[in-house]
Amino acid sequence: WPDGCVSTVMRHFLTLVVAAVLPTVLGCGSPAPAAGAEPIGTTSAAVTSGSIATLALANVGGSACGTNSLGGNSFDSSCTGNGGQPEYWCADFAKWVWENLGVPNTNELTAAAGSFYVYGQNHGTLSNNPAAGDAVVFNYQGGGVADHVALVTKVNSDGTIETASGDWAGQSGSEAFFSSTSHVVLNTPAYDHTVGTAPGVMGMTISGFIAPIGLAAASPYGAGYVSQSFPLASTAFTMFAGQTLHETIVLKNLGAKAWDGNTHLGTSQPRDRASAFAATTWISPSRLTGVSGSVAPGGTYSFAFDFHAPAMPGTYHEYFNLVEEGVAWFSDPGQGGPPDDDLEASIVVVPGVRGHLDGSDCTAITGWTQDQAAPGTAIQVELSFDGPLGQAGVHSILAPADVSRPDLCTAIGSCVHGFSVPPPAALLDGLAHKVYAYGVAESGAGPNELLGGGPTEFTCTAPPGSEEAGAGWGDGGAPGQVLEAGPSPDTDAGSPVNAPQGETPANATSAGCSVTRGVQGDVSIAWVFGLGLIGAFVCRRRR
Repeated sequence: WPDGCVSTVMRHFLTLVVAAVLPTVLGCGSPAPAAGAEPIGTTSAAVTSGSIATLALANVGGSACGTNSLGGNSFDSSCTGNGGQPEYWCADFAKWVWENLGVPNTNELTAAAGSFYVYGQNHGTLSNNPAAGDAVVFNYQGGGVADHVALVTKVNSDGTIETASGDWAGQSGSEAFFSSTSHVVLNTPAYDHTVGTAPGVMGMTISGFIAPIGLAAASPYGAGYVSQSFPLASTAFTMFAGQTLHETIVLKNLGAKAWDGNTHLGTSQPRDRASAFAATTWISPSRLTGVSGSVAPGGTYSFAFDFHAPAMPGTYHEYFNLVEEGVAWFSDPGQGGPPDDDLEASIVVVPGVRGHLDGSDCTAITGWTQDQAAPGTAIQVELSFDGPLGQAGVHSILAPADVSRPDLCTAIGSCVHGFSVPPPAALLDGLAHKVYAYGVAESGAGPNELLGGGPTEFTCTAPPGSEEAGAGWGDGGAPGQVLEAGPSPDTDAGSPVNAPQGETPANATSAGCSVTRGVQGDVSIAWVFGLGLIGAFVCRRRR
């Protein structure tokens, strides 16, 4: 990869047998003249390490004579410095970035890459340790002569850096031809910053890092985004009601002060809001987690926490920020941010409970239900008769959905979710009765979910000589009261999940049993999983 700052010769081959064309004599223009230190000019409030990196990256892909991100043509004298033609312009680009952000004393810089090294010597900003916004000089030969200069755009926690280089990867030829075909590029992958080493991606030896004078002092508290385990807010992710997910967000300390045990990740928009996703592992309903130990400026920290989805389905936007308890939020004026609306999770909560009412007859009301937020845990089913839950005059009963159903094992990933509940004695009266089935979330929170396949309808009479018919609901149960049913029998009482159409005819009757197909139509688990089959579950008898 040629750096293109000067006339080029073939220097050596990289490991991928790509020729690295490197500068030889002048660097990116004439050597910088010897200069004594000049007074430091007025500092611009815009001059920060972050603003320098941002402006450099905004011009990746730019060319010597093209339009730059600020709307002008070229970078300093990149287009005309060679007798009216393009010149080697890596130093032009770095100078242009610094100059447009108000870095003082850029008049000391020239089209020579080595002028940056001299600038650092004159102002005491030459060092072996990089920071974002620094210039990095390669192959400095003394007397203001160097082969290349780039701008540091990122310093990683492992000591590697990324840089933006002007006048890179041009085509071999004259100075004007090379410079007119080169561009601003991001030098990646990240490479070791050690002075005196020659990173392969650059093909030149690092001579030193030069910080611009007049940088604004870092704010006491500030953070920068690094990564997160959950999708960015532009892409909502789905959780089941009651589900808990373990997540992380990695942030970098961009402030002047270390983070400590009082540095917490808290809710924002508004601040200190009690989150609907607060988990038992949170510090409080408004504090997700905090720093353990200490994070020095420039270091990164992975904040680990749980999201616990609320019972109510819907779309949620959760906002977070860092706060130094008792001192300041990182978004306060004078701090380094981020703003309160920057760290966000967009979450769609969907019902976790699913299932199917397979059928009902004089022997049992059968089906299955599962809470996807706790997929391996058996839950309860609530059955209401002659009307949906909540309707005046409607009785309901609770029963366990813990019958082993081999047909469920593969289909939903867990077996013990079937239910088989005898019809209440009060309904063995020779009249037609409808039954609705609802899954009850494992957490017990939120509204119960109406299961597919219902309501079904049955007509049953009490066995001869029985006193059950018309016996009432027992214990003085009133309409709307939930009564507990007996335990589920320890048998495989459920109907097959994928029962073929017409296996049992509609309106089948036998000894005290008259059952019709579900009034609203059957919706079996086969439909839930898109298998294209609709089960026909009617008047199933225990054998």
